[in-house]
Amino acid sequence: MLESNGHFGMVDSGEDWDYPSGSTGSKYPYRYGITTNEGYEQQVVHYLKQLGVEKLDFYIATHAHSDHIGSGDEIIEHFPVDSLYIAEYDDSYQLAAHGKDVTDPYYYEDADEDTLWDNQYVYDRIIQAAQDRHVEIITDLDLEENAVYRRFRIGNMNISIMNYERKRDADGNIIPVTNENDNSLVVRVNAYGIATEYVKTESEWGLLDGTYYYFDSNGRVTTGWGYIGNAWYYFDEKGEIQRGWQKIGGS
Repeated sequence: MLESNGHFGMVDSGEDWDYPSGSTGSKYPYRYGITTNEGYEQQVVHYLKQLGVEKLDFYIATHAHSDHIGSGDEIIEHFPVDSLYIAEYDDSYQLAAHGKDVTDPYYYEDADEDTLWDNQYVYDRIIQAAQDRHVEIITDLDLEENAVYRRFRIGNMNISIMNYERKRDADGNIIPVTNENDNSLVVRVNAYGIATEYVKTESEWGLLDGTYYYFDSNGRVTTGWGYIGNAWYYFDEKGEIQRGWQKIGGS
């Protein structure tokens, strides 16, 4: 989270609870290694609301891994965003997708499609969220026609986006790399003074999408049993409060 003079922006926002089902005929297969047991979108949304965020000037998605931008679509759904900066992603841009056809010019003998995880799913969801809400999508920063977007300013901060270079063939097509981390955007921030108050996080209840969560003084969502206000409450692994009879640990 970046803030200057009442202007807010984000660089990534962490994992979420979403992942592809891998149902028959789905564009998004379920692959070994996909994260299915943790997510932080509730905490991030709650924290932004605590800070008084009503809109974001920008969201920079560094690269298409769920632990970085899995919750990006939820952030865009909860807060108006002016601009999304993101490097174009497709599974075919990874050598891991080129292990089936030996005539493929990018054939890679050690290709392992499991290492593509749910990258395509994550990328498509954040793009769809941005399109649905008419967010300006800024991509292909390696092209000179988009050079003007590599640097911008909010409040008293100068933001520079780096490592935007992509290897392309003679026709301008992106050449596959061994790891999506190679394409990760890097953000440099130059700030000039602080004119805003420090915001302290306090323990409190939060209501998100009709579900109650309890956040501790560090902004972490409570899971399992919690003794709050002289009463016991039970929260599932996502931090959602549970009501009525529950089967916990087989009992």
